[in-house]
Amino acid sequence: MAEKKNEAKKKGRFDGWGRFLSGYHNKKANKADVSYLAANSTLFTPEVLAAIWQNDGFSRRVITCVAEDMVNKGFSVAGDPANIIMDELDSLNWTGNFFNALCQARCFGGAAILMGLDDGRNLEKPVALNSIKGCRFLRVIPRSRLSIDNAEIDMDPASSTYGKPKVFTVNDGIAINPYKVHRDRLLLIPWIETSPIRVNSAGVSDRIWGQSVLEYIYKQVGNLSVFHDSLSNLVQEAVIGKYKISNLTQMLANGEEAALMTRLDIINEAKSVINGVVLDADNNEDYTRDSLSFAGMNGVADTMMVLLSCVSEIPVTRLFGRSPSGLDASGESDLKIYYDMVASYQKAMLTEPMKRLVFYVDKYKKAIEVESDESLTSSLHNGTNKGSSKVGSPLTAGEISLKWNPLYQMTEKENADVYKSNADADLAYLENGILSPEEIRVNRFVGGYNQHISVQSADLPASAIQETPEKEPETPQTETETEEEEEEEA
Repeated sequence: MAEKKNEAKKKGRFDGWGRFLSGYHNKKANKADVSYLAANSTLFTPEVLAAIWQNDGFSRRVITCVAEDMVNKGFSVAGDPANIIMDELDSLNWTGNFFNALCQARCFGGAAILMGLDDGRNLEKPVALNSIKGCRFLRVIPRSRLSIDNAEIDMDPASSTYGKPKVFTVNDGIAINPYKVHRDRLLLIPWIETSPIRVNSAGVSDRIWGQSVLEYIYKQVGNLSVFHDSLSNLVQEAVIGKYKISNLTQMLANGEEAALMTRLDIINEAKSVINGVVLDADNNEDYTRDSLSFAGMNGVADTMMVLLSCVSEIPVTRLFGRSPSGLDASGESDLKIYYDMVASYQKAMLTEPMKRLVFYVDKYKKAIEVESDESLTSSLHNGTNKGSSKVGSPLTAGEISLKWNPLYQMTEKENADVYKSNADADLAYLENGILSPEEIRVNRFVGGYNQHISVQSADLPASAIQETPEKEPETPQTETETEEEEEEEA
């Protein structure tokens, strides 16, 4: 008997998002009684987090918004004017793979991307830099599929990878046996939010990965979900009909429930047929309707949305796809603050792994000899049929420089205001003789619109350049001349 009770408890432990959050659908639980969980709680297991991500729209929105904005606008690589590196990254679908990895990092606390570098070595060996011929794929590996062997931890305090594993074991559920992967071939993306309690809990895995965002927004998401579920139930009961039937208590005492239900069915059928209610006047039957008021519901919904926006650090405009209410509430300032936060996440979480990926791509791309027009021309003069030249020497890890593209894009009206301000300034320069029409045209419009104007001295007429006359070099005086001058002065 006790075993059956224990089995029932195990089966009913997590049977719904609403129930384990706030006791919704539980008759004995208080819906408002929601307590925070300890950081080492077993409530948010990978299975539960995956179920929340898949089944709860609010949680999914919180996860995907930031991940999408972190990779949406892309970046540029300094020293890659021909976009050789960017074209290679696009062929590897870096945007989709990093978006997937960031979603998993926000949901589960971390993820990794396996680089399929073709260097002639097994996955468990370090990367042979001088033997890389290409990158075949980028593959996202969930955090739950990566395990760590304590014997593979770098225990050298002077090492840059101190406390981190050298080799991971991957059990992806596809291969028959788990396989090992060296850290050089993985781009680790732990979420930046890490609980200090979790870091000090002695788990090596906990010190490497971060914390799921669902762990600190679950209360607000639960309250918002319960509110919407309750609201949908209230809509079904927005209009309630009340029947007054004589001798109702006596009918129930005599077991005449069937006759009572038949009477109610007749009333409802009459409502459908003649759009009216047929009552017994002799027995004083009566029918009235009570309507439920939804006044103030919008204010409650807005408050809950703002609370979820606060804890998730995502503006209401971005999270729910609606404009904020109030006078002159455009949400522009909120979006700018939010984009600044996303930019800081890019710098803290994506810049370093992306630099490693760019370093490897640059390494094998610039080691390939490609044909160019200049080399072909020189080869024809030399009597050969084909010429080749190096694209350039590969950059070192310290020379890789990334620049993330701006997240905030100006509207058409803002761009028009900028154009008008520049046009007014150009007119003032033209009327005062500071710039010529040709200089304005070349600086502003040749090669695309440019907000800045720069005039070189070579572009100025010779009359505008004032040359400073050179001074004749002074002839050093001898000792005899100096004595003669002193006698004359005396």
